[in-house]
Amino acid sequence: MQTFKIVTLGASGTGKTSLTVRFVNGDFIESYDPTIEDLYRKVIETNKGENCVLEIMDTSGTERFLAMRDLYIRNAQAFVLVYSITSRVSFIELENIKNYICQVKEKSVSQIPIVVLGNKCDLEENRAVFPEEVEALIKRWGSGEFMETSARIDMNIQSAFDQLVKQLFIKQTEKPSSKKEKKSNLSLISSSNSTTSIASSSSLSSISSSVSSSNLSSSGNNQSKENISNSYSKENVQRTSSINNFNKIKTLKKKKGASPKETKCSIM
Repeated sequence: MQTFKIVTLGASGTGKTSLTVRFVNGDFIESYDPTIEDLYRKVIETNKGENCVLEIMDTSGTERFLAMRDLYIRNAQAFVLVYSITSRVSFIELENIKNYICQVKEKSVSQIPIVVLGNKCDLEENRAVFPEEVEALIKRWGSGEFMETSARIDMNIQSAFDQLVKQLFIKQTEKPSSKKEKKSNLSLISSSNSTTSIASSSSLSSISSSVSSSNLSSSGNNQSKENISNSYSKENVQRTSSINNFNKIKTLKKKKGASPKETKCSIM
């Protein structure tokens, strides 16, 4: 049975655990207890009659447990980004979370299945973030799905995970075509190299005459290369600094009784 690893990310207190528990068990958690890490499992049936397992890692939104995020993100195949419609700070944090996911996975956002959930939409009177703002953000990213949800009244949660699973299957079907495209490109390169090889014997004299002029421009190119190298060095220093901050936390205490919970349902 195929297994998909999903990670929930978002600021503390946005309702990540409530959403996950509502989806997996159908229950709503009234009290707030900051999460360290909890793993949930749910068996789903697709519209093709196939069963698969969703492994949902519910992460902490507090900075005390940031060190574990690298591992979760690296191993995950899809992400649920949660903010609260009553908290503008949690919405602003989405951009940083998305950037960090792309950095750790070394992929563009278009390659990663993501669903953005505006939780607590039942608290309309306290709204601080409007749907148009989130839609504009998703449009700027060029990828992802957006829904407003409520764990309390069980609104749009099933649909949200449905959309995420659809994205996962779409990304899977894209992979083979991508490999074929690479093979095709390699064939074209090989053919091009053969043609160049045949032509090179008749144009050696032309190449020799152009070497001297190429050497004249190389000194200018060296300065350009040095600038690019410096730029990459600064980027690497920033990334190393970011990751080192996460590695400062030496030990984490796991919640007692946080054993994976498994249920079965139909999706899509």
